[in-house]
Amino acid sequence: MPLSEKIAALRKRAGLSQEQLSEALGVSRQAVSKWESGGAMPELDKIVQLSRVLGVSTDALLLDELDCFSSIPPELTGSARPFPASQGSGTGRAAAFGLMLAGLLCAVLGWREYQALLPVCIGLVLQIAGCVVYEALAAPIPAARCRFYALAVWLLAPVPCAFTVDAAFFFIGHMTSYSSLLALPAVLLLWLCTGCAVTLLLRRAARRFGPE
Repeated sequence: MPLSEKIAALRKRAGLSQEQLSEALGVSRQAVSKWESGGAMPELDKIVQLSRVLGVSTDALLLDELDCFSSIPPELTGSARPFPASQGSGTGRAAAFGLMLAGLLCAVLGWREYQALLPVCIGLVLQIAGCVVYEALAAPIPAARCRFYALAVWLLAPVPCAFTVDAAFFFIGHMTSYSSLLALPAVLLLWLCTGCAVTLLLRRAARRFGPE
């Protein structure tokens, strides 16, 4: 059995869609589709990752004469799967980002219009709901989760950063008449630093987790 057919068969046996497998490997769905159709060959590092995700040895994947299905551990055969099947992972991500964006807009616009905490709290609840939706609907793959939150942090961080700056100005004291002018640049700077730091850490974690 050629490599392309092995990838397709093992992916289906594991209960993964092409999109879920692509998330686990950090490649596009089109790349997985080309591998399965024989239009392209995965690189060596991706073959190693494929073997880990699909629960077979690299030899079983690469050597046509070896039966890759015989090398699947007993705990992964039958109804057991490397990852639980999770349909609609793309829908889960879209819904999560939508809720997070709605929460951010609710908090920012509500505070701007009414100077009240209620719309801010509603916005935070919507953002938390976005995280819950992602965890419920998306594929439970650590590397994919790290990549998701590396992007989501840019929507999650602005409101906590604004509260942090306000609290800092409160405890320091209303330093000068320029404090209101300094607030927005301080929030933006803290948001950029937080977003960059968390994104870097999560992307490193995603590479360390690989497809586990």
